[in-house]
Order: sequence, then C-alpha cells, then structure tokens
Amino acid sequence: MEIWNEILGNQVLVCSVAGWTVAQVLKTIIDVVLNRSFNPERLFGSGGMPSSHSATVCALTTASGLKYGVGSFEFAISFVVAMVVMYDAMGVGLAANQVGMLKRIVVIDCGDDPHVLINPVIIETAGEQRGYEGCLSVPGKTGVVTRPDYAKVKAYDEDMNEFILEGEGLLARAICHECEHLDGHMYVEKVEGELEDVAPYDEEE
Repeated sequence: MEIWNEILGNQVLVCSVAGWTVAQVLKTIIDVVLNRSFNPERLFGSGGMPSSHSATVCALTTASGLKYGVGSFEFAISFVVAMVVMYDAMGVGLAANQVGMLKRIVVIDCGDDPHVLINPVIIETAGEQRGYEGCLSVPGKTGVVTRPDYAKVKAYDEDMNEFILEGEGLLARAICHECEHLDGHMYVEKVEGELEDVAPYDEEE
C-alpha cells in the first residue's frame, strides 16, 4: 500500500499519465463523432491525433519544470525527450492548433530541413496536382484531394525574421494542408468521393 501512496504522490508521474489519458479520451470522442461508432481500440491504441505520446511528454516536461525548475537536470532530460518524441510523431506536417496551441504556427518536414512557419500567408499558387492525403487529426482515413502543384508562402521563422518559402509537389501540398488547419479547415472538406480506410496510423499530415 505504501508503494501506491508513493506513486500517487509523484506529481510528475501523475501529470504525465493525466496527459496521456486526456489525449486518449479526446481521440476516442473524435473517432466516435467521425465514424458514428465506438471503437475501443482508439481508447488504448497508439496513433492518431491528438497525439498521446506528445501529450504525455509535454505534461512530463511541464510538470518537471514547475517542480524542479527549468534549470534542473530533470527538466533538461524531459525537454530533450519531448522534442524527440514530438518530432517523430509529427509526420509531414503539424499545425499548432492540432495539439491545442492557439497559435498560427506550422512545422513542415518533407525529408529535408524542417520548416517552421509563424503567421504563414500563402501569396501565390499555380498548377494542379491530384492525390491522396491523410491527416493525424483523422486517423485511419485517406482521400483524394486536388491541390496546387506550386505554392509560395510568406512567414516568420523562430527569430521572427520574415522569409519566403516556395515548394512544388509534396511540399506545396503540405503548405496548403497545414495552413488550412490554422483557418479551421481540414482536408476532408475537399475530398473527392468517399474517404477510404488505410492501414492503421499511416497518416502523415
């Protein structure tokens, strides 16, 4: 019994588990709303958004910072682990509001250097490409979406320096996909035909 008291008294651990639990419950609710059925696997399984992995390590890092201070060894370890986990869970792109941050920030990684876009504004598009899209916010689904084949976006980097990012193909698709998230839109609004099932957790954006 004493060990349970020690575990429950560990505020950092309790906060981490609470973060995971909240993410799993929200993920299940979203799945019920989208599919009109309850899938118990969504309550305990991994994958999908909000990311339970990211929620857990964010809660761990926040609790460590509050309890031990941001200059502590505990916070440093938690922060590094959180960055690694969130980067791995991100896929091609992630918008801040997908993880509950009400900021106009997106991160896009198409295999080269990751792009951080703050207050992005698409200023030019051209061409057309048609292909399948997925989204971490709609786990297990994909659909055909027509996007520009070229996109130019103006944004600020982490140091608040304005820059222009141009992209074709996948990068152009990711720019449009993530910027739409910031405006409250999702790719499912543009899907041609019906959404299709995909192998579990192959979503990329």
